Amino acid sequence: MRKTVFYIFLMLTAIAAVSCNRRAETGDEKEVAKVGGKVLYESDLAHLFSAGTTPEDSVLLVESYVDMWIKKQLKVREAENLFSGSTDEIDRLVEEYRNSLLTHRLEQYYVETRLDSLYDASTIEQYYTEHHGEFLLDRPIVKGAIVRVPESYRQKAELKALMAGQGEKFQDFIDTSLKNDFELHYFENWTDLSHFVAVLPSASEEDAQGIFTSREVIEITDGGDTFYVYITDRMEPGEPTPLERVTELISRVLYNQRKQEIIRNAEDSIYQAALRRMEIEINL
Repeated sequence: MRKTVFYIFLMLTAIAAVSCNRRAETGDEKEVAKVGGKVLYESDLAHLFSAGTTPEDSVLLVESYVDMWIKKQLKVREAENLFSGSTDEIDRLVEEYRNSLLTHRLEQYYVETRLDSLYDASTIEQYYTEHHGEFLLDRPIVKGAIVRVPESYRQKAELKALMAGQGEKFQDFIDTSLKNDFELHYFENWTDLSHFVAVLPSASEEDAQGIFTSREVIEITDGGDTFYVYITDRMEPGEPTPLERVTELISRVLYNQRKQEIIRNAEDSIYQAALRRMEIEINL
């Protein structure tokens, strides 16, 4: 079997594409395997090979493919014998599946050729304004910073004061922390409270709530080091979700709306064209 398959491989690699086409057209193509009336031809194996495939690997590929093909044909034939009475039902299911594939591909074609998936900021903001009641927070979110200061640092009070400041003072806190290579977690964008407190050595749900409600810098000591925790902005559950957190979601919503609109318009266009050509007949 291996010698036979290897021979087949050599034949395949030696035959040019033009020659294969000519043999297929004349019906003079080499048969590799046969099960009843089903035939596997040389050209059916061409897709198995790539430029980097070695002869040894090619032989294994062919052997495996031929073996699977034979078993598949035998199973199909056995199923046809066992379920011959269900032929009509199977044909109906096959037809439904074929129609489903075709219509799905048609819809994809219309969407790909007519849909612009990019939406500018004004369109997204307009949708957010009109539907902000649909984007309510289900958990607290915050902005803020957490810094870990070693016990040896002697200017803790000054750093804490800068952290509680606004504008340039808060920026000085960031710069000072980075300059001294402190462990700094700066949440400039909205983040879940649970994610915010997760960087602390230990924070229970009660601790998290205390941090959320505090308007001051909170000190937490751990192994001699001090964590300074400060929330600059906070939003509670039930408030409208900030636009920046739902921009991608709104883009997907707009995309799907436009997609469905394109499909509906295409269906209506096809239907109206068929009516004009008098290709539709309805008898109720």
